[in-house]
Amino acid sequence: MHEQFPNGKDDIVVVASGSVSATGQNPLQSHEAALQFRTGLRELTPADMPNFDLLAQAKGFTTAEEKAVFFQNAWGSKCGVGAVIPQEYFPDPADGGYPKGFYKAGERLVGISILQSYIAFTQIREQLRQLFSADEGKVHPDLARRTMIDVASGAGSSVEMMEQALVEFLQGKNDSSLGDSYGKSGWLLGMLGNMSAGHLASAAGIEGPQNSSNSACASSGLSMFNGFNALRAGAVDIAIVGGSENPVGPVNTYLSFDHMMKRRGGALSRNWRNGRGAEHALTAYGADRDGFVPGNAAGLVVMMRRRVADLLQIQPQARVLGVSANTCQSRRFTKSLADGTITGQAALLEELLSSMGMGSADIPGQLIHYLHGTGTEAGAINELYAAAKVLGVIAQDGRYVGTGTKEGIGHPLAGALVLNVIEALQAMQDGEVAGLPSTQQVDPAFQQANTKILEKENVSVDSASLRAIADGIACRRNVKADPRALWIADAKGFGGTNVAMGMVGERGGR
Repeated sequence: MHEQFPNGKDDIVVVASGSVSATGQNPLQSHEAALQFRTGLRELTPADMPNFDLLAQAKGFTTAEEKAVFFQNAWGSKCGVGAVIPQEYFPDPADGGYPKGFYKAGERLVGISILQSYIAFTQIREQLRQLFSADEGKVHPDLARRTMIDVASGAGSSVEMMEQALVEFLQGKNDSSLGDSYGKSGWLLGMLGNMSAGHLASAAGIEGPQNSSNSACASSGLSMFNGFNALRAGAVDIAIVGGSENPVGPVNTYLSFDHMMKRRGGALSRNWRNGRGAEHALTAYGADRDGFVPGNAAGLVVMMRRRVADLLQIQPQARVLGVSANTCQSRRFTKSLADGTITGQAALLEELLSSMGMGSADIPGQLIHYLHGTGTEAGAINELYAAAKVLGVIAQDGRYVGTGTKEGIGHPLAGALVLNVIEALQAMQDGEVAGLPSTQQVDPAFQQANTKILEKENVSVDSASLRAIADGIACRRNVKADPRALWIADAKGFGGTNVAMGMVGERGGR
């Protein structure tokens, strides 16, 4: 029990989590990889493009040589994280590559993002046998109507199904049957953003609201925001929330993001790795940070009232003190929606602390901050300046620890915040916070507040606070966690949307 936050029956607690990412098939594997500074980033291959062969065929390329040239011209030596789904979840490819009988008898579970969320969900059901019946794996009927599920999709859809349908359309015979001859793989059930939640709700007998939040990199944060507030309002007893994303694909990532990466001066412009190996393609806070590296991932957490956890005899992992969200309103400060703002991100942290009934001066001990860490030049500036503005007094006392997950797993859009939260939950149990694997040294520019940057928003940040925040970033070093620490995880999405979540541990460190 955290002394400053005594337990109550109406507390909102996290009781389970599940994930699949570049560094592990579950949260524990990912945490162990993080402690060893192992990343899952690598150069992509045609196998990472779900419909590469179909796209090549549509272009008229059939030989291995033609396909190799096509891949090099379109994707070159790009880095990211493609396939992360364990092989055992794929049946015979001739049978369609997806499990049958999941949505309803005779229909397939379609779409990579849907299958990823299913894997995370199976881990949760294994942990919470008190909640799900042993025979069919469905939520107990007396709780079904009071359970909600929100599985975010940052891109708003399962794009690989759209690609496949488009190629089938291009390949179709140009006759009166053309409009009926494509989309044979059930693409609508894989394309819609809410289908991850829909499939899982159907499989588990969930009768409460099912939804998919869509707010770019902050999407799973909005899922947690919705779940937290529904629990706090008494509208539901249980919230299954998180996100799943397949950003590594021809349409989703490499047509939409690459043009921004290639343009000089944009938020994602890059010198491309500056000589770093593929496994360290993303550096979040170094002077050599240079842009976005996508990664497939999914993560889900289960939140409920403590009274429900007590009734089900479930030991909570953490208490959720608050979830806050806001928008940067970047046009007020002559910044782009991609860049975000110091002002909006600082306001987010202030609102989160206020919702938890404290100011920064009231935090009694260690503060462990899982930052967004997107790897862009402007993103690092806005994040660390905002942290310095709100949390600088803690950092100057040596009580601030900054870290994050994207250097290891890439940027999973809808998985961005929930994977930070899940890693924080693992660190709480283990008592050790994994540092960043690729940022060797925080950009020396953060040793002194830049007046030109501050003048753009008419904001004040103390240089000593900024320097202390930079010094608190755990660069290739792990940090022991105080069992009484306050944990904050946040995400900053394109479009200027921000979400942050505050927690304290329930079981204590080792």
